[in-house]
Amino acid sequence: MNLSQDIIQKIETSSVNLVKLDDENCPVRGNGSGCLIDYGGKRYLLTVKHVITDENPSLVIGWDQENRKTLVRKLTGERTAVQGVLGEGATDFDGIEFTSFQLAYFEHSYSDVPLFQKVDQSGKVLESKACFVFSEDSMMGPKENVLYGFGGHTRASLESHKAIADDVLFRFTEFRICYALTYEGMKGDFPAFKLPGRHPGDEYFRGCSGSPIIDMHGNVAALVNHGDVDEGLIYGVPIEKYKMLLMTEKLLNQFNETGKPYLE
Repeated sequence: MNLSQDIIQKIETSSVNLVKLDDENCPVRGNGSGCLIDYGGKRYLLTVKHVITDENPSLVIGWDQENRKTLVRKLTGERTAVQGVLGEGATDFDGIEFTSFQLAYFEHSYSDVPLFQKVDQSGKVLESKACFVFSEDSMMGPKENVLYGFGGHTRASLESHKAIADDVLFRFTEFRICYALTYEGMKGDFPAFKLPGRHPGDEYFRGCSGSPIIDMHGNVAALVNHGDVDEGLIYGVPIEKYKMLLMTEKLLNQFNETGKPYLE
């Protein structure tokens, strides 16, 4: 299947990069992805709970070429919800037992828009695009006979290239892009998407958890949660679950602002 540049760009920019850093500011195992969405007059960052685990990750904003450093923002103010029961056909993923799926979301500043960038080993920005921000209208349930795709940042590393710049550590990732997935129906509470070929293994997609699964028009149906190597499936958390949470948040915000019941 040949993808248009427009579709490739939508997939590339639909996912934001979340990374966990140690005391030396180096990435550690457990990086993931998420997406931005505007809902009810606020901007939110959505991801899946197992990306958070014991501590909040940092959002990668982008490479600052002038100051020669990567800009990151620690996520704060986490909200979570737990729903669902493990469905038939769903599997464990790297020791994580999905007896329920857990949703995580954060309020996010309008000013900090992450960038999808391509940077060479000297620190020169070759390409830079603002990550896509979904609208309320783009949150749609999965449909049959529709093609879907997702992309995420994997294999996060902090590297020194002393032959080029001995004073700079460059933060790199490998961006995985997957397309031509088809919706196979619900497996328990999880929408299942069939890969067009063999599943390349969980390690290949490590870091894609939380990536939005989008159709070719840029509508989001789910967020990547885990996979099934044997069946060639990617399971997502339904976007409707997030929509319900954000609607509740909107109503609570209205109540707090007016002091009146939000369902008069």
